[in-house]
Amino acid sequence: MLKQKIYKPAVLNDKEMLFKLHQGERGFSTLLMVLIILALGMVIIKTYSYISSSWQKDYIQYQQYYYHFNQAQSSIEWATLQNWSPPTEHWQCQTLASYQLSACIKLANLVAGNYVIIKGESSQFKLYHLATYNNAKLKLTLGHWLDYCPNNRSQYCES
Repeated sequence: MLKQKIYKPAVLNDKEMLFKLHQGERGFSTLLMVLIILALGMVIIKTYSYISSSWQKDYIQYQQYYYHFNQAQSSIEWATLQNWSPPTEHWQCQTLASYQLSACIKLANLVAGNYVIIKGESSQFKLYHLATYNNAKLKLTLGHWLDYCPNNRSQYCES
């Protein structure tokens, strides 16, 4: 006759049971840690992407602003080198297409001084400067450049 072995369930003490539980959970905690690190990495990358695109938009806007500002300022400087007929109440304009410069002059309707308004344009960007007119030439007055119409009625500076 064959003897049957009877297996008795092993009785484990508390320390052995705790050790066996931790052995089985090691893979799960590692997987959980990897998923947490992955999620944090994705959040950091998404945040960096958002901040980077925001900075890029700001940079492009500043670049366009400075381009148009410099073009308008160059138009005013270029206007001082040109010969102009005596200024009137209406805009007189000259352009230099090769450099995209456009300048206009008009008699200033100001209480103080005998000034001429020079308007330098670049696209929709306009700068104004007060100047004096003498013998078909303009001379800029120091400290009188503006990014708004110097007249108290803005329609006076409209085209």
